[in-house]
Amino acid sequence: MSDDGGQGRDTSGYGAMPQEHIGLGKPVTSVPKPLDMAVKLMYLGAALTLIGLIYSAFNTGRVHDALVKSNDKKTGNAHLSASAIDTAAHVIVIVSVVIGVLTMLIWIAMAVLNRQGRNWARIVATVLFGLSAVSFLYTVIAVASQGGGSLSVVVSVLNFLIGLAAVVLMWRPESSAYYHRNDNRQQQYA
Repeated sequence: MSDDGGQGRDTSGYGAMPQEHIGLGKPVTSVPKPLDMAVKLMYLGAALTLIGLIYSAFNTGRVHDALVKSNDKKTGNAHLSASAIDTAAHVIVIVSVVIGVLTMLIWIAMAVLNRQGRNWARIVATVLFGLSAVSFLYTVIAVASQGGGSLSVVVSVLNFLIGLAAVVLMWRPESSAYYHRNDNRQQQYA
């Protein structure tokens, strides 16, 4: 490289490497503030899901009690044995924990991929929010019909609001421009 008088330019005649090659496929431009906030909210959603997951893991007693109460109202063949209730309570808790782990991993994956400017990830995150909105409505209606409230409702409300804010921030014009720049760059070097 030739001396450029301290200007920081390549004067060897070969030219400098284009900036988009730096970072091995990572976005060159900085993440806009709305998208950065959306990504932080996604990590918050993952943390909140972890709290709900821990609550679910230690909630077998309440699930068991609810099943017993429901079973007491049944007669004949619909009435379950004590061992069937125990098994059902454990299955419900295990399924809840597995769903919680998957949900937490999806939050984290969406945060990472959206930060990278993957437009398809923004679309997937938006669709997943739509599905979670339906789940949110179901949870609120189910709890309201039972006449009570619980941590699951609080977690559902908070996750809904976090998801809504993240989706709105991902679709802001500054975020859209970032996704567009990164998609063009990814297609150019694919």
